[in-house]
Amino acid sequence: MDSARVLVCAAVSATLVFSNSVFRKERVEGELDEELRGFLEMAAKEKRKQGMSRKDALRAVRLERGSAEIAMEVVRSYPTRHGCSL
Repeated sequence: MDSARVLVCAAVSATLVFSNSVFRKERVEGELDEELRGFLEMAAKEKRKQGMSRKDALRAVRLERGSAEIAMEVVRSYPTRHGCSL
């Protein structure tokens, strides 16, 4: 293979790796978001069984456990803080 062809192959390969990484990250983010929101909904459901309104139950859960956005940020930062990658 000549050097130009090697460079093109390397560029295509790097592009594919990058795009796969981006799509994987989006998928993981979506799954994480869905899981955290489901967890908060389940916790709010328990509060509603105790007689709270939906609005009050969701607020109580957020106050007790934090918002889904904060939890997602903690999970996102974990690999960086611990020297690993997702």
